[in-house]
Amino acid sequence: MVVEKTEGAAETIVAVGPDEDQAAIAAATIRALIEEGDHAGAAQLLAEARDRFADHPQLALAQGALLEATGKWDEAKALYQSWRDSDARNPQGFAGLSRVAIERGATVVATKFLRKARARGLPRGECELLAARIAGKLDKQVRHSGDAGTSREKRIEWARAALDLHDAPLAQKSAQEVLDADPDNLEALEILGRAEYQLGNIEAAAAVCERLAALEPDNPDWVTYRIGMASTMGDYDGAVAMLREAITAHPDNIDFYRRASKLGLPSDLNEHGMALATKVGPDDAPHRQRIAAAILMQSGKDLPENLTSQYANIFVPPETDLKRPLVEDDGAPMLVARAEGPAPLVIVFTGLADQAQMPVATFDRNLAALGASAIYLRDRSRYIFLQGIPGVAADRDTAIAMLRDLIAEIAPTRLITLGSSSGGHAAIGYGLALGADTIIGFSAASNLTAAFCAADGRGRALIHKLSRLPEDMLDLLPALRSSAKRPDIHLVYGSHHPQDPMHAEYLASDGGVSLYPLDDVVTHPTLAVMASRGDLLPFLTGIVAPETVPS
Repeated sequence: MVVEKTEGAAETIVAVGPDEDQAAIAAATIRALIEEGDHAGAAQLLAEARDRFADHPQLALAQGALLEATGKWDEAKALYQSWRDSDARNPQGFAGLSRVAIERGATVVATKFLRKARARGLPRGECELLAARIAGKLDKQVRHSGDAGTSREKRIEWARAALDLHDAPLAQKSAQEVLDADPDNLEALEILGRAEYQLGNIEAAAAVCERLAALEPDNPDWVTYRIGMASTMGDYDGAVAMLREAITAHPDNIDFYRRASKLGLPSDLNEHGMALATKVGPDDAPHRQRIAAAILMQSGKDLPENLTSQYANIFVPPETDLKRPLVEDDGAPMLVARAEGPAPLVIVFTGLADQAQMPVATFDRNLAALGASAIYLRDRSRYIFLQGIPGVAADRDTAIAMLRDLIAEIAPTRLITLGSSSGGHAAIGYGLALGADTIIGFSAASNLTAAFCAADGRGRALIHKLSRLPEDMLDLLPALRSSAKRPDIHLVYGSHHPQDPMHAEYLASDGGVSLYPLDDVVTHPTLAVMASRGDLLPFLTGIVAPETVPS
């Protein structure tokens, strides 16, 4: 088939040679005709193309676009449902159903379908366009709902949908309207607290947490919420005090011991948590199994066979392959594990959860198997190491000087800095300052200025907090450009994640950065994804200890 449409927007598509994808170009021509309003021409070309390429996915998408353009929404819905039913991993079926729901004013349903499409890898631009369409219609529904004509349940649904769309102001407004009539509504209070947190209104979010805990003092969810917020925003002492109080009141609640192990509470509390975790078996609730496994994995030991968890499928080297003792994680802000003899040194900057997307001791099995020395760093102030390392160094300059002295003492054969998420930002910044040979970032942030992150939607409370710092500390590209020594930089990210490619591509815009997009990954924790596939150790081996790779 030769496509010979030469008018209007499609005039550049003149012919299709034998080596080109005729169906894809025909689909592009059909879309151009739709944009011109030539629906009859689009339908004719679609019919001709489908006679020859009946199952081509681009033509299927063009068919959906034509049905939408001509207002045949029932047929469009049936088409998208067939895609969803035939391949539940395909994001386009869910995206199409989201558009159908938007057209029918079902904004909550549209948001749910968008969430599913995003989780299955819908490209970032399409996600943003859908979210904007839903938010616009949702905003009109909220503004024109009236005080008496809309149920409390519907307003709560709208508020939750707004949170999913990262429209915190709209979520805040909808939740507050419920609270005006019902001040003790727990669902509305929870939504309001999360909206305030997204907006960076930390004091207001904390006040909502206090209100929830006062209304239901025995509900561990609200206690955990308060502790998590305090920890995330750097109030370590406050988080520890609340956690100790919660454990005293609920000594057998295993969720609290998961946080205890992360916050580094005294060993007697962690030992009690470990004892509880060992009693959890395969008949317990999946949530309880995941928590128990996470507690046990914190020690770096092998997971018992009777548990399933988020860590159960993470490949780590067996103990027999380790070339040095594992790091002993007592929750300190700096942990050091030294190899015997000449070896590379990896400085690991943990993220906001004080881990490397898995417990530190679990991740360390990879470095121990490579015979590398390691330094693990935590910043519980949540200034992502930009103001030093609390408990170790009072400011960034002092931290850099301290690390230089420690590096000189260890005398490594090669220096590598590594981090994930916000820890990746620190790995890049400190790696440049320390003259690292190599920098490795997993879903690493490269620019945390408010302007750059305006389209990000994540961590607004953190961005608000960091906005107090100079922008040249937050934007890493100028530091890379002015660096006297250009290290090898390796950035891993999910190619379909809504924001992570933006950070990787921004840093790579100056050249000299190796990008590793994981084509089928939509999630943020790429380090954990690589570990679950058995790819992490080979990847690290090729960079940290390339001399051990067979030629």
